[in-house]
Amino acid sequence: MTNIKAHVEAFNRLRDAYARSFDLDRDDPAIIDTVEGETDITAVIQASYERWETIIRNAESLKDYIARLDERAKSMTTAAKTLKQDIAEAMLDCGMKTLRLPMVTLTAGTTKPGIEITPEALPDAYKCDKVTTVRVPDRDMIAVELEAGLSIPGVRQHNGRAMLSARV
Repeated sequence: MTNIKAHVEAFNRLRDAYARSFDLDRDDPAIIDTVEGETDITAVIQASYERWETIIRNAESLKDYIARLDERAKSMTTAAKTLKQDIAEAMLDCGMKTLRLPMVTLTAGTTKPGIEITPEALPDAYKCDKVTTVRVPDRDMIAVELEAGLSIPGVRQHNGRAMLSARV
């Protein structure tokens, strides 16, 4: 890679020498043209510009590639969560709470019963204000009304999910 600053310094040293020799201003177009012809500053600037363009294109390509990898990582994480859930459910369906394998011991169980809330579908009456003034589900109010047998849009009860832990 070319050190453009070193070339600029050499250009300016030669430029100043010509200006002193011919008693002209260093910004005189004749001096600049002469020094430009005697140095490779134009080629250096062109090469630096082309390198700059390449770096910009590479950076953009990397951003696109990272975005694709990020999407792929999210997809793989979702697949892994689904598979983990499937393993736990399979073990529970077969009456296996613990399964000792050569490299790992799997333990399946259930989480405590809870509720899933889809905040976008939840009516405002079931939301409370937080300090940040964001409306969030009022879990206490929802639990009381569910216990009373009411159905609330955006809320679904579950009896605990299958869970899995792996101990090596």
